[in-house]
Amino acid sequence: LVAYASAARGDVGIEVVVGGVALPGNLAGTGGEERYTTARLGRVTVGAAGPLPVQVRRVMATTPVHLKAVSLVPACEGNPPLEGEDGAVLLYAGDATVRGTMLRWEPADNTRTLGYLTQRPDAAEWDFSVSRPGAFAVEVLQGCGPGQGGSVMDVWVDRGAADEQLVTFTVEETGGFQEFRPRPIGTVRVTRVGSHRLSVQPRSIARAAACDTRHIKLVPESR
Repeated sequence: LVAYASAARGDVGIEVVVGGVALPGNLAGTGGEERYTTARLGRVTVGAAGPLPVQVRRVMATTPVHLKAVSLVPACEGNPPLEGEDGAVLLYAGDATVRGTMLRWEPADNTRTLGYLTQRPDAAEWDFSVSRPGAFAVEVLQGCGPGQGGSVMDVWVDRGAADEQLVTFTVEETGGFQEFRPRPIGTVRVTRVGSHRLSVQPRSIARAAACDTRHIKLVPESR
């Protein structure tokens, strides 16, 4: 994301380089040098921890462009979840937006999970939509290594809203972090048609890591 202001009458060409990946784009005029807005240039994948060089390499404009900030904001790792014909919603690990510094999507064929959940502030989020509100059973496909069980996880739907829903579960050992078992953990009530957000975050981590999560599924109860 680029925060900027420009009095230009037309578009302004810009190129931002993040970790060697060039993101070109056009910035529309904002109507004045003090009128700031934000533009999205694209997506990059950061493959490793550590320093990440970011530079604005080229701005093509005949009038001044005032840059306030270049921001890297967590984004959905894959594709937004879709509601099935039966009303169920599958929140796949690869489609989560990861917030934190250790939790990550592991794409290898033998993992394909959200792993490295080793600290409480880290969380995963999914934005989804429903066409028919109602009660949904919540199922988690989780894995946990020997001696690592006992962490407490919070699963929120629309956290912070007036109709927020919370389901809490205690992580069970499954024999390995990549040995996944489905678990029904409770029921949430979605009261509105349209967009919603589900998030999962540790309330407490009992050992070295909480659990690996391959998916969370919302299944409509009898209608």
